Amino acid sequence: MQAVAPLFFGDLSDQVGRRPVYALTFLIYLGANIGLALQDNYAALMVLRALQSTGSSATVAIGNAVIADIATSAERGGYITAVVASAQFSRR
Repeated sequence: MQAVAPLFFGDLSDQVGRRPVYALTFLIYLGANIGLALQDNYAALMVLRALQSTGSSATVAIGNAVIADIATSAERGGYITAVVASAQFSRR
């Protein structure tokens, strides 16, 4: 799901706007996290983990689109570097 979801959410964000898609993916992610915290069934854990990755992975595609919206092509590399570096450090 982590590889497939950004394809759909990226296109959806182009059609309906970035903010509603960010809100939708955050709600998916939040709901999956709550479900994971309350679950004790292994199959449900796997399904909810896939749902969790669906909600979180779309932010990468949409984040790159936001950078493309606000920065020129000459500035874009610096902004993307900063976003990727901050994402890498927040995972540790």
